[in-house]
Amino acid sequence: MAIYNPSNDLMRLHSKYKLRSVTSQMARIAFETASKSLNDAERALVAGYLTHSSQTADKHYRMKNREHIVKGCQLLTSLVSVSRYQPRVFEERSSHAAHHAVPSIKEPTISLTRLPSVNDSKTFSKAFETLLQTHPLSLNGKRPEMKKCKAVSKEFQEKLSSQWAKKQFEMRAQHACTYFSRRKPTKEQLESWTSEQGWKNMAADCEKLLQNWAPSGSEDHIMDSKLIQTLVKSQKWRGLHIRECEGKGRGIISTRRFEAGEVLCDYHGPVVTPNRCVCHPEIQTIGRLLNHSEEKANIKPKYFSMEMDGEERDVILFLATRTLLVDEEVLFDHDFYRGALE
Repeated sequence: MAIYNPSNDLMRLHSKYKLRSVTSQMARIAFETASKSLNDAERALVAGYLTHSSQTADKHYRMKNREHIVKGCQLLTSLVSVSRYQPRVFEERSSHAAHHAVPSIKEPTISLTRLPSVNDSKTFSKAFETLLQTHPLSLNGKRPEMKKCKAVSKEFQEKLSSQWAKKQFEMRAQHACTYFSRRKPTKEQLESWTSEQGWKNMAADCEKLLQNWAPSGSEDHIMDSKLIQTLVKSQKWRGLHIRECEGKGRGIISTRRFEAGEVLCDYHGPVVTPNRCVCHPEIQTIGRLLNHSEEKANIKPKYFSMEMDGEERDVILFLATRTLLVDEEVLFDHDFYRGALE
Protein backbone atom coordinates (compact mmCIF):
# COMPACT_ATOMS: atom_id res chain seq x y z
CA MET A 1 0.00 0.00 0.00
CA ALA A 2 1.38 3.43 -0.92
CA ILE A 3 2.24 5.87 1.89
CA TYR A 4 1.32 9.46 1.09
CA ASN A 5 1.72 11.17 4.46
CA PRO A 6 3.29 9.09 7.25
CA SER A 7 1.80 11.14 10.10
CA ASN A 8 -1.73 11.21 8.70
CA ASP A 9 -1.58 7.56 7.64
CA LEU A 10 -0.42 6.61 11.13
CA MET A 11 -3.26 8.56 12.72
CA ARG A 12 -5.79 6.79 10.51
CA LEU A 13 -4.28 3.43 11.41
CA HIS A 14 -4.59 4.20 15.13
CA SER A 15 -8.16 5.40 14.66
CA LYS A 16 -9.16 2.26 12.74
CA TYR A 17 -7.83 -0.11 15.41
CA LYS A 18 -8.75 2.20 18.33
CA LEU A 19 -5.15 2.58 19.46
CA ARG A 20 -3.66 5.37 21.54
CA SER A 21 -2.34 8.12 19.25
CA VAL A 22 1.42 8.12 18.64
CA THR A 23 3.03 10.85 16.53
CA SER A 24 6.13 10.45 14.40
CA GLN A 25 7.95 12.86 16.76
CA MET A 26 7.17 10.62 19.73
CA ALA A 27 8.44 7.58 17.81
CA ARG A 28 11.60 9.43 16.77
CA ILE A 29 12.34 10.49 20.35
CA ALA A 30 11.79 6.92 21.56
CA PHE A 31 14.22 5.49 19.01
CA GLU A 32 16.87 8.14 19.70
CA THR A 33 16.63 7.43 23.41
CA ALA A 34 16.89 3.68 22.86
CA SER A 35 19.97 4.22 20.70
CA LYS A 36 21.98 5.67 23.65
CA SER A 37 23.43 2.23 24.24
CA LEU A 38 24.94 2.26 20.74
CA ASN A 39 28.34 3.68 19.82
CA ASP A 40 28.72 7.07 18.12
CA ALA A 41 28.85 5.69 14.56
CA GLU A 42 25.71 3.60 15.08
CA ARG A 43 23.83 6.48 16.71
CA ALA A 44 24.70 8.62 13.69
CA LEU A 45 23.24 5.98 11.37
CA VAL A 46 20.03 5.87 13.43
CA ALA A 47 19.82 9.67 13.40
CA GLY A 48 20.17 9.60 9.61
CA TYR A 49 17.22 7.29 9.36
CA LEU A 50 15.13 9.40 11.68
CA THR A 51 15.71 12.69 9.89
CA HIS A 52 12.61 14.30 8.36
CA SER A 53 13.93 17.10 6.16
CA SER A 54 16.07 17.15 3.04
CA GLN A 55 18.43 19.70 4.58
CA THR A 56 19.09 17.50 7.58
CA ALA A 57 19.37 14.45 5.37
CA ASP A 58 22.11 16.09 3.31
CA LYS A 59 24.20 16.46 6.46
CA HIS A 60 24.06 12.72 7.11
CA TYR A 61 26.45 11.82 4.36
CA ARG A 62 26.71 8.30 5.71
CA MET A 63 23.22 7.59 4.29
CA LYS A 64 24.64 8.04 0.79
CA ASN A 65 26.47 4.74 1.27
CA ARG A 66 24.23 1.71 0.63
CA GLU A 67 26.02 -0.36 3.24
CA HIS A 68 25.24 2.27 5.86
CA ILE A 69 21.60 2.34 4.79
CA VAL A 70 21.33 -1.41 5.33
CA LYS A 71 23.17 -1.15 8.64
CA GLY A 72 20.88 1.67 9.78
CA CYS A 73 17.82 -0.42 8.92
CA GLN A 74 19.18 -3.35 10.91
CA LEU A 75 19.87 -1.12 13.92
CA LEU A 76 16.35 0.32 13.91
CA THR A 77 14.92 -3.20 13.72
CA SER A 78 17.01 -4.32 16.68
CA LEU A 79 15.86 -1.29 18.74
CA VAL A 80 12.16 -2.20 18.39
CA SER A 81 12.39 -4.78 21.18
CA VAL A 82 14.80 -2.83 23.40
CA SER A 83 12.19 -1.02 25.43
CA ARG A 84 8.52 -0.14 25.69
CA TYR A 85 9.65 3.45 26.08
CA GLN A 86 8.29 4.78 29.37
CA PRO A 87 6.84 8.32 29.68
CA ARG A 88 10.04 9.60 31.24
CA VAL A 89 11.80 9.13 27.91
CA PHE A 90 9.73 11.90 26.43
CA GLU A 91 9.94 14.03 29.56
CA GLU A 92 13.73 14.07 29.28
CA ARG A 93 13.72 15.07 25.62
CA SER A 94 10.82 17.49 25.38
CA SER A 95 9.87 20.47 27.50
CA HIS A 96 6.33 20.09 26.19
CA ALA A 97 6.16 16.60 27.67
CA ALA A 98 7.01 18.05 31.09
CA HIS A 99 3.55 19.60 31.27
CA HIS A 100 1.58 16.90 29.54
CA ALA A 101 1.63 13.27 30.57
CA VAL A 102 2.51 11.08 27.61
CA PRO A 103 1.37 7.46 27.80
CA SER A 104 3.78 4.67 27.09
CA ILE A 105 3.78 3.18 23.62
CA LYS A 106 2.44 -0.34 23.67
CA GLU A 107 2.55 -2.91 20.96
CA PRO A 108 -0.91 -2.98 19.31
CA THR A 109 -3.00 -6.09 19.51
CA ILE A 110 -5.00 -6.57 16.30
CA SER A 111 -7.78 -9.14 16.16
CA LEU A 112 -7.92 -10.79 12.76
CA THR A 113 -10.96 -12.56 11.37
CA ARG A 114 -10.62 -16.27 11.86
CA LEU A 115 -9.98 -18.09 8.61
CA PRO A 116 -12.23 -21.05 7.81
CA SER A 117 -10.75 -24.45 8.51
CA VAL A 118 -11.32 -27.87 7.01
CA ASN A 119 -13.67 -28.64 9.90
CA ASP A 120 -15.76 -25.57 8.99
CA SER A 121 -16.26 -26.99 5.50
CA LYS A 122 -17.39 -30.36 6.88
CA THR A 123 -19.68 -28.70 9.40
CA PHE A 124 -21.26 -26.55 6.70
CA SER A 125 -21.77 -29.56 4.41
CA LYS A 126 -23.59 -31.39 7.16
CA ALA A 127 -25.69 -28.31 7.93
CA PHE A 128 -26.64 -27.97 4.26
CA GLU A 129 -27.67 -31.64 4.11
CA THR A 130 -29.86 -31.05 7.15
CA LEU A 131 -31.47 -28.05 5.46
CA LEU A 132 -32.22 -30.09 2.34
CA GLN A 133 -34.08 -32.66 4.44
CA THR A 134 -36.60 -30.04 5.55
CA HIS A 135 -36.39 -27.80 2.48
CA PRO A 136 -35.40 -29.92 -0.56
CA LEU A 137 -34.20 -28.36 -3.78
CA SER A 138 -36.72 -28.04 -6.61
CA LEU A 139 -37.16 -26.07 -9.81
CA ASN A 140 -40.17 -24.16 -8.51
CA GLY A 141 -39.41 -24.09 -4.79
CA LYS A 142 -39.00 -20.89 -2.80
CA ARG A 143 -35.71 -19.94 -1.20
CA PRO A 144 -35.75 -21.00 2.48
CA GLU A 145 -36.47 -18.22 4.94
CA MET A 146 -33.55 -17.02 7.02
CA LYS A 147 -35.15 -18.23 10.25
CA LYS A 148 -35.18 -21.78 8.86
CA CYS A 149 -31.50 -21.51 7.95
CA LYS A 150 -30.79 -20.05 11.40
CA ALA A 151 -32.57 -23.00 13.04
CA VAL A 152 -30.19 -25.34 11.25
CA SER A 153 -27.03 -23.30 11.93
CA LYS A 154 -26.78 -19.84 13.43
CA GLU A 155 -23.15 -19.57 12.30
CA PHE A 156 -23.82 -20.49 8.65
CA GLN A 157 -27.38 -19.18 8.19
CA GLU A 158 -26.51 -16.67 5.44
CA LYS A 159 -24.22 -19.10 3.65
CA LEU A 160 -26.90 -21.81 3.77
CA SER A 161 -29.44 -19.50 2.15
CA SER A 162 -26.98 -18.47 -0.58
CA GLN A 163 -25.93 -22.06 -1.26
CA TRP A 164 -29.54 -23.18 -1.63
CA ALA A 165 -30.23 -20.39 -4.14
CA LYS A 166 -27.04 -21.24 -6.03
CA LYS A 167 -27.95 -24.93 -6.31
CA GLN A 168 -31.46 -24.08 -7.48
CA PHE A 169 -30.06 -21.80 -10.18
CA GLU A 170 -27.77 -24.61 -11.37
CA MET A 171 -30.80 -26.92 -11.53
CA ARG A 172 -32.82 -24.35 -13.48
CA ALA A 173 -29.90 -23.65 -15.80
CA GLN A 174 -29.64 -27.36 -16.60
CA HIS A 175 -33.36 -27.50 -17.33
CA ALA A 176 -33.11 -24.45 -19.61
CA CYS A 177 -30.10 -25.91 -21.42
CA THR A 178 -32.10 -29.05 -22.12
CA TYR A 179 -34.88 -27.03 -23.73
CA PHE A 180 -32.59 -24.59 -25.56
CA SER A 181 -29.89 -27.19 -26.19
CA ARG A 182 -29.11 -26.35 -29.82
CA ARG A 183 -30.73 -22.99 -30.40
CA LYS A 184 -29.82 -19.90 -28.39
CA PRO A 185 -32.94 -18.04 -27.31
CA THR A 186 -33.41 -14.29 -27.32
CA LYS A 187 -33.74 -12.53 -23.98
CA GLU A 188 -37.47 -12.14 -24.57
CA GLN A 189 -37.89 -15.83 -25.43
CA LEU A 190 -35.98 -16.93 -22.33
CA GLU A 191 -37.88 -14.58 -20.02
CA SER A 192 -41.18 -15.77 -21.51
CA TRP A 193 -40.18 -19.41 -21.09
CA THR A 194 -39.05 -18.95 -17.46
CA SER A 195 -42.32 -17.16 -16.75
CA GLU A 196 -44.22 -20.16 -18.13
CA GLN A 197 -42.25 -22.36 -15.73
CA GLY A 198 -43.51 -20.24 -12.84
CA TRP A 199 -40.05 -18.94 -11.96
CA LYS A 200 -40.19 -15.43 -10.51
CA ASN A 201 -37.55 -12.68 -10.31
CA MET A 202 -35.44 -14.33 -13.02
CA ALA A 203 -34.24 -11.22 -14.88
CA ALA A 204 -30.68 -11.38 -13.51
CA ASP A 205 -30.56 -15.17 -13.85
CA CYS A 206 -31.70 -14.95 -17.49
CA GLU A 207 -28.79 -12.62 -18.18
CA LYS A 208 -26.39 -15.21 -16.70
CA LEU A 209 -27.94 -18.03 -18.73
CA LEU A 210 -27.60 -16.10 -21.99
CA GLN A 211 -24.00 -15.09 -21.25
CA ASN A 212 -22.98 -18.68 -20.57
CA TRP A 213 -25.13 -20.40 -23.20
CA ALA A 214 -23.47 -22.90 -25.53
CA PRO A 215 -24.83 -25.80 -27.65
CA SER A 216 -25.09 -28.95 -25.57
CA GLY A 217 -25.96 -32.61 -25.96
CA SER A 218 -25.29 -35.08 -28.73
CA GLU A 219 -25.98 -34.06 -32.34
CA ASP A 220 -27.83 -37.34 -32.83
CA HIS A 221 -30.51 -36.23 -30.36
CA ILE A 222 -31.13 -32.70 -31.62
CA MET A 223 -34.64 -33.54 -32.77
CA ASP A 224 -35.52 -34.50 -29.19
CA SER A 225 -35.60 -30.76 -28.47
CA LYS A 226 -39.17 -29.46 -28.38
CA LEU A 227 -37.91 -26.03 -29.44
CA ILE A 228 -36.31 -27.41 -32.62
CA GLN A 229 -39.44 -29.40 -33.38
CA THR A 230 -41.52 -26.23 -33.02
CA LEU A 231 -39.20 -24.23 -35.29
CA VAL A 232 -39.23 -26.92 -37.97
CA LYS A 233 -43.02 -26.94 -37.94
CA SER A 234 -43.46 -23.15 -37.82
CA GLN A 235 -40.46 -22.20 -39.98
CA LYS A 236 -39.99 -19.11 -37.80
CA TRP A 237 -36.20 -19.21 -37.76
CA ARG A 238 -34.63 -16.00 -36.39
CA GLY A 239 -31.23 -14.44 -36.93
CA LEU A 240 -31.16 -15.00 -40.71
CA HIS A 241 -31.99 -12.58 -43.52
CA ILE A 242 -32.48 -13.02 -47.28
CA ARG A 243 -30.28 -10.64 -49.27
CA GLU A 244 -28.97 -10.23 -52.78
CA CYS A 245 -25.37 -11.44 -52.97
CA GLU A 246 -23.16 -10.14 -55.77
CA GLY A 247 -22.75 -12.73 -58.51
CA LYS A 248 -24.91 -15.28 -56.71
CA GLY A 249 -28.42 -13.92 -56.61
CA ARG A 250 -30.20 -14.34 -53.33
CA GLY A 251 -28.41 -15.70 -50.31
CA ILE A 252 -28.70 -15.94 -46.52
CA ILE A 253 -26.94 -13.50 -44.15
CA SER A 254 -26.64 -13.89 -40.38
CA THR A 255 -28.09 -11.04 -38.34
CA ARG A 256 -26.77 -12.30 -34.99
CA ARG A 257 -23.88 -14.36 -33.69
CA PHE A 258 -24.23 -18.13 -33.96
CA GLU A 259 -22.10 -20.48 -31.86
CA ALA A 260 -20.38 -23.57 -33.28
CA GLY A 261 -22.84 -26.48 -33.10
CA GLU A 262 -25.92 -24.26 -33.04
CA VAL A 263 -28.82 -25.02 -35.39
CA LEU A 264 -29.41 -22.19 -37.87
CA CYS A 265 -32.35 -23.50 -39.88
CA ASP A 266 -33.60 -26.53 -41.78
CA TYR A 267 -34.20 -27.72 -45.34
CA HIS A 268 -37.00 -30.24 -45.34
CA GLY A 269 -39.02 -31.64 -48.22
CA PRO A 270 -40.07 -33.00 -50.53
CA VAL A 271 -39.83 -29.88 -52.70
CA VAL A 272 -42.69 -29.35 -55.18
CA THR A 273 -41.62 -26.08 -56.82
CA PRO A 274 -38.33 -24.23 -56.82
CA ASN A 275 -39.65 -21.81 -54.19
CA ARG A 276 -42.20 -23.60 -52.04
CA CYS A 277 -42.67 -26.79 -50.03
CA VAL A 278 -45.77 -28.85 -49.30
CA CYS A 279 -45.70 -28.02 -45.60
CA HIS A 280 -45.51 -24.25 -45.99
CA PRO A 281 -46.80 -23.14 -49.40
CA GLU A 282 -47.17 -19.56 -48.17
CA ILE A 283 -43.63 -19.23 -46.78
CA GLN A 284 -40.25 -18.98 -48.47
CA THR A 285 -38.35 -21.67 -46.55
CA ILE A 286 -35.05 -19.99 -45.86
CA GLY A 287 -32.88 -23.12 -46.07
CA ARG A 288 -33.50 -23.40 -49.84
CA LEU A 289 -31.60 -20.15 -50.46
CA LEU A 290 -28.32 -21.17 -48.82
CA ASN A 291 -25.47 -20.74 -51.30
CA HIS A 292 -22.67 -23.19 -52.01
CA SER A 293 -19.00 -22.94 -51.08
CA GLU A 294 -16.60 -25.81 -50.71
CA GLU A 295 -13.80 -23.77 -49.13
CA LYS A 296 -15.78 -21.22 -47.13
CA ALA A 297 -18.58 -23.44 -45.87
CA ASN A 298 -19.50 -22.51 -42.29
CA ILE A 299 -22.44 -24.86 -41.73
CA LYS A 300 -23.07 -28.57 -42.27
CA PRO A 301 -26.26 -30.60 -42.83
CA LYS A 302 -27.54 -33.25 -40.45
CA TYR A 303 -30.32 -35.62 -41.53
CA PHE A 304 -33.30 -36.44 -39.29
CA SER A 305 -36.88 -37.57 -39.65
CA MET A 306 -39.85 -36.42 -37.61
CA GLU A 307 -43.59 -36.87 -37.50
CA MET A 308 -45.59 -33.95 -38.93
CA ASP A 309 -49.36 -34.08 -39.33
CA GLY A 310 -49.33 -37.81 -38.77
CA GLU A 311 -46.68 -38.46 -41.44
CA GLU A 312 -42.98 -39.20 -41.20
CA ARG A 313 -41.02 -36.43 -42.96
CA ASP A 314 -37.38 -35.89 -43.84
CA VAL A 315 -35.65 -32.99 -42.10
CA ILE A 316 -32.22 -31.59 -42.85
CA LEU A 317 -30.91 -29.35 -40.07
CA PHE A 318 -27.98 -27.02 -40.69
CA LEU A 319 -25.46 -26.69 -37.84
CA ALA A 320 -22.74 -24.07 -37.54
CA THR A 321 -19.26 -25.59 -37.91
CA ARG A 322 -17.65 -22.51 -36.34
CA THR A 323 -18.72 -19.22 -34.80
CA LEU A 324 -20.65 -17.09 -37.28
CA LEU A 325 -20.54 -13.33 -36.85
CA VAL A 326 -23.17 -10.73 -37.67
CA ASP A 327 -23.59 -9.92 -41.38
CA GLU A 328 -21.73 -13.05 -42.50
CA GLU A 329 -23.05 -15.07 -45.43
CA VAL A 330 -24.16 -18.56 -44.49
CA LEU A 331 -22.64 -21.16 -46.84
CA PHE A 332 -22.42 -24.93 -47.11
CA ASP A 333 -20.91 -27.53 -49.39
CA HIS A 334 -23.65 -28.93 -51.65
CA ASP A 335 -21.64 -32.09 -52.24
CA PHE A 336 -21.54 -32.67 -48.49
CA TYR A 337 -25.31 -32.16 -48.45
CA ARG A 338 -25.85 -34.81 -51.09
CA GLY A 339 -23.66 -37.17 -49.12
CA ALA A 340 -25.74 -36.60 -46.00
CA LEU A 341 -28.86 -37.72 -47.87
CA GLU A 342 -27.36 -40.91 -49.23
